Amino acid sequence: MATGPAPRPMVLVIDEDLLFSIRVENTLRKLGYEVLVTSNPDEAVAIAETNPLSLMILNYGREALRPLETTVRLKHAYQAAPLLGFLSHKLIPEQRAAA
Repeated sequence: MATGPAPRPMVLVIDEDLLFSIRVENTLRKLGYEVLVTSNPDEAVAIAETNPLSLMILNYGREALRPLETTVRLKHAYQAAPLLGFLSHKLIPEQRAAA
Protein backbone atom coordinates (compact mmCIF):
# COMPACT_ATOMS: atom_id res chain seq x y z
CA MET A 1 0.00 0.00 0.00
CA ALA A 2 1.56 3.26 -1.14
CA THR A 3 1.36 6.29 1.06
CA GLY A 4 1.70 9.90 0.02
CA PRO A 5 4.25 12.31 1.37
CA ALA A 6 4.03 13.18 5.03
CA PRO A 7 2.05 16.33 5.74
CA ARG A 8 4.18 19.42 6.13
CA PRO A 9 4.20 21.07 9.56
CA MET A 10 1.88 24.09 9.64
CA VAL A 11 2.77 27.53 11.05
CA LEU A 12 0.34 30.38 11.70
CA VAL A 13 1.75 33.92 11.39
CA ILE A 14 -0.32 36.74 12.92
CA ASP A 15 0.96 40.19 12.03
CA GLU A 16 -0.18 43.43 10.41
CA ASP A 17 3.21 44.15 8.83
CA LEU A 18 2.76 42.81 5.30
CA LEU A 19 6.44 42.95 4.34
CA PHE A 20 7.54 41.13 7.49
CA SER A 21 4.80 38.53 7.07
CA ILE A 22 5.88 37.87 3.49
CA ARG A 23 9.52 37.44 4.56
CA VAL A 24 8.59 35.03 7.35
CA GLU A 25 6.23 33.12 5.06
CA ASN A 26 8.84 32.77 2.30
CA THR A 27 11.52 31.64 4.74
CA LEU A 28 9.26 29.06 6.39
CA ARG A 29 8.09 27.70 3.02
CA LYS A 30 11.72 27.27 1.90
CA LEU A 31 12.28 25.28 5.10
CA GLY A 32 9.38 22.98 4.23
CA TYR A 33 6.56 24.41 6.32
CA GLU A 34 3.01 25.13 5.26
CA VAL A 35 2.24 28.71 6.30
CA LEU A 36 -1.03 30.47 7.08
CA VAL A 37 -0.92 34.26 7.48
CA THR A 38 -3.53 36.61 8.92
CA SER A 39 -3.68 40.10 10.36
CA ASN A 40 -7.01 39.45 12.08
CA PRO A 41 -6.96 38.02 15.63
CA ASP A 42 -10.43 36.50 15.30
CA GLU A 43 -9.43 34.77 12.08
CA ALA A 44 -6.27 33.54 13.80
CA VAL A 45 -8.34 31.86 16.52
CA ALA A 46 -10.61 30.27 13.89
CA ILE A 47 -7.55 28.95 12.06
CA ALA A 48 -6.12 27.57 15.31
CA GLU A 49 -9.41 25.80 16.04
CA THR A 50 -9.50 24.03 12.67
CA ASN A 51 -5.88 23.31 11.73
CA PRO A 52 -3.16 21.09 13.23
CA LEU A 53 -0.60 23.82 13.89
CA SER A 54 3.02 23.18 14.79
CA LEU A 55 3.76 26.79 15.74
CA MET A 56 1.98 30.15 16.08
CA ILE A 57 3.88 33.44 15.66
CA LEU A 58 2.28 36.64 16.99
CA ASN A 59 3.47 40.26 16.88
CA TYR A 60 3.05 41.60 20.43
CA GLY A 61 3.78 45.15 19.35
CA ARG A 62 0.60 45.70 17.36
CA GLU A 63 -2.23 46.94 19.55
CA ALA A 64 -4.84 46.10 16.90
CA LEU A 65 -3.90 42.41 17.24
CA ARG A 66 -4.90 42.53 20.93
CA PRO A 67 -1.84 40.41 21.74
CA LEU A 68 -2.62 39.40 25.32
CA GLU A 69 -6.25 38.56 24.62
CA THR A 70 -5.27 36.80 21.40
CA THR A 71 -2.63 34.75 23.23
CA VAL A 72 -5.19 33.46 25.72
CA ARG A 73 -7.68 32.68 22.97
CA LEU A 74 -5.07 30.93 20.79
CA LYS A 75 -3.79 28.78 23.63
CA HIS A 76 -7.37 27.87 24.56
CA ALA A 77 -8.18 27.01 20.92
CA TYR A 78 -5.04 24.95 20.29
CA GLN A 79 -2.94 24.37 23.37
CA ALA A 80 -0.51 21.90 21.80
CA ALA A 81 1.19 24.39 19.48
CA PRO A 82 3.85 26.68 20.96
CA LEU A 83 3.27 30.39 20.59
CA LEU A 84 6.21 32.62 19.69
CA GLY A 85 5.57 36.27 20.48
CA PHE A 86 7.86 39.02 19.25
CA LEU A 87 8.22 42.78 19.31
CA SER A 88 9.56 44.37 16.15
CA HIS A 89 12.66 46.50 16.63
CA LYS A 90 10.85 49.19 14.61
CA LEU A 91 8.22 49.45 17.34
CA ILE A 92 10.56 49.91 20.32
CA PRO A 93 10.44 53.74 20.18
CA GLU A 94 6.63 53.60 20.04
CA GLN A 95 6.53 51.23 23.02
CA ARG A 96 8.87 53.44 25.05
CA ALA A 97 6.77 56.52 24.29
CA ALA A 98 3.61 54.70 25.37
CA ALA A 99 5.13 53.55 28.68
